[in-house]
Amino acid sequence: MNPPNSIGTSPHVLIMAGGSGSRLWPVSRTNKPKQFYDLLGTGQTMLQHTFDRALALTGSPSRIRVITQTQWGDLVREQLPELAEEHLLLEPIRKQSATATYYGLLSLETETDQDAVVILPCDHFVLDRERFDESIEQALRAAVQTKALVIMGVKPTRPEPNYGYVQYVDNPAAGSEEARFHVKTFTDQPSQELANTFIRSGDFAWYTGIKVGGKEAFLDLYRRWMPDLVEVFAEFEATKDPLLRKSILDKIYPRCESVSFREGILDKAGTLLLQLGDYGWGDLTYWAEIYREHEKDYFGNAVNGSQVALFDSHNNMIHITGQRIALIDGLENYIVADSPEGILVCPRHKEGELRQRLAVLRRQQTDKNGGDKPPRLT
Repeated sequence: MNPPNSIGTSPHVLIMAGGSGSRLWPVSRTNKPKQFYDLLGTGQTMLQHTFDRALALTGSPSRIRVITQTQWGDLVREQLPELAEEHLLLEPIRKQSATATYYGLLSLETETDQDAVVILPCDHFVLDRERFDESIEQALRAAVQTKALVIMGVKPTRPEPNYGYVQYVDNPAAGSEEARFHVKTFTDQPSQELANTFIRSGDFAWYTGIKVGGKEAFLDLYRRWMPDLVEVFAEFEATKDPLLRKSILDKIYPRCESVSFREGILDKAGTLLLQLGDYGWGDLTYWAEIYREHEKDYFGNAVNGSQVALFDSHNNMIHITGQRIALIDGLENYIVADSPEGILVCPRHKEGELRQRLAVLRRQQTDKNGGDKPPRLT
């Protein structure tokens, strides 16, 4: 993507890679969450796909920052060798996306505070890269023209209760060819009934979590809606010395509020714009989503694994790690996933009950160990 003429330079991109992905147990776990896996069998991990999209937007790795937790720093280094060490931002402890985003924004080496910034979650897939780039470019132009924060939305294709939704209203300032609207409300993971209502109403989009705006526009929202966080980071912002910044970060992070960017900023701000696009977007949060988007064999099986043999099996989601051999016979509509620490065998229609099942398993392990700390299940 060429830099938009109205901006003059390519944007900076902040990749958010700090999520734990606990709903994709047993593959996505504390020591290696989902963004570091090739979940769709494409030959690249979710993080690598996101980095490629960021590189298309910026034209240079020097304008990309990746923020993740300290324990996953080596995974990022291994998967993104082209990322400079100083562009890898490590959180001492996890504090959700509001704090992580602010830390990332303050760490960007922008020419001016008006420089454009694109914030990308790293656990998404995009099927149509060209249309994605075009939609981001339109959002960047809008952000420059209006000085407002622009969020990216996608027209829903189904009443998906596992996604976030944004309700929008007409934007009289937008031209007839521009799919840009004013934001009205946000709803995270509605009930199935409510998701059905959203689809019927026609004025709701899936909220992708992608945000576009000038650096100063982001910082202004933090000053207004999260002043306590701004105050906590004052000492960090005042110094440019990398070693001193790390020391300050270790000291201040425990004092930061643990809240999402949507809860801390978006739910309160009243001047947001929505750029509505259609580029084959999805969020790989559940096995059902991976199955839906994964390439399938003639019998409807989606398979990750180099040595998986299927017999008389249909419509299954199979994820076998490493070089382990798996022979599956007579299975239909199941999820089979493994990792060195666990195995999941579950009917696809019961995936929604997985969290409750894991809670039971944790209690059983605790009882078995006489109240001692049980093995990690996340």
